[in-house]
Amino acid sequence: MDRVLNKITWKKMLIFGQIFNDHKKERMWILPPITSMLQPVAFGGARLKLAAAYRKTYYSRRNLSLEADISYGFRNRDVNGTISLERKYNPFKNGKYRFKAGRNFEFIYPGDAWVNVLKRSNIYLNNSFELGHELEIFNGLTLMNDFEIAFRRSVANYKVGNNADSIFGIPNEPPVQFDPYNATYNQVRLYFTPRMRYAREPREKIFLGSKWPTFYVLWKKGIKGLFKSEIDFDYLEFGLFQNLNLGVAGNTSYFIKSGDFVNGKDLRVIDYKFMRQGDPLFFQNPRSNFQALDSTFPVFDRYFQGNIVHEFNGALINKIPFFKKLKLQEIAGGGVLIAPERDLRYAEFFAGIERVFKWPFNPLTRLKLGVYVVTSVANKFNNPVQFKIGLTTWDRFRNRWR
Repeated sequence: MDRVLNKITWKKMLIFGQIFNDHKKERMWILPPITSMLQPVAFGGARLKLAAAYRKTYYSRRNLSLEADISYGFRNRDVNGTISLERKYNPFKNGKYRFKAGRNFEFIYPGDAWVNVLKRSNIYLNNSFELGHELEIFNGLTLMNDFEIAFRRSVANYKVGNNADSIFGIPNEPPVQFDPYNATYNQVRLYFTPRMRYAREPREKIFLGSKWPTFYVLWKKGIKGLFKSEIDFDYLEFGLFQNLNLGVAGNTSYFIKSGDFVNGKDLRVIDYKFMRQGDPLFFQNPRSNFQALDSTFPVFDRYFQGNIVHEFNGALINKIPFFKKLKLQEIAGGGVLIAPERDLRYAEFFAGIERVFKWPFNPLTRLKLGVYVVTSVANKFNNPVQFKIGLTTWDRFRNRWR
């Protein structure tokens, strides 16, 4: 297998990326394809980007993951980049620490519909330094802590072109202009899964799941004064989620949460909690996003959100003669949003057909194509039936669809 993966070919170098794997030493180098080095559609014009990743699992079952990238913008002659490191130091308690530092353009409204994401008014420059740690306190209870220092700057003085605007039909809106400021955060997350089953191996603990959902609480604090931070807010969120294996009937996953800002003395737009507009064409992750919301809007007071997805895995369509050979899979689900401050009660439903493909030149690479139909109801608006398409890639390192 290593010989196949490590063989250098033009297709890997130009399209799929090159992997150098050593399964005996349990280490891997990952190099993106050459074609990804040039980014013609980027804020401020074309950029040249270099990136690489390294992963290593030790005999003790401790592991290390390192990723880095650097890019150069031709029009503004600017350099951006990121380096991140994560290490598992305790395989029995899933103890990890992580570090990340970088300078990059980021979105004010991340995850929004693509027609909004590509707008210049959605971009700002973020210089950040992050430290994180997680550890299982006792079986089923995990504590995570993330600390971040960010130096935020407007990109109003950057030179930009209009070619991408005309190609994609994006409104030529100028970047948001604001005074630069510092922001320091600390985020604490506590996850609890009752009756978590596990197997204790000689060098690690293997989690086997539970029949119970995972309950969590999240507290994010904007710390005023620390490292000249100007922000001051507290955001509190709690919820539960679960993935149910129903055998031949498929898999069901759901996510329920509620949150609000209990303190908003100095809350900047970058830290708002947004409900994202549904994309007009592309199907977004149904486990966390809505497909048919008519607009993007912030919520400050308590809101309630629920999403559910059922993957039939061919349980229905495979019963139709000749359809089993097509390897199609059915999916259905929906979402609910209650935002009292906007007097909004919203629900949506979707169904679709998906198919998983494998790249013939890289057996470890998979992608999923789908077509979906979406409808919604609300007390303030009703969207007509919409048709969307979806493209999802498989993350083999996290063993899940992105």
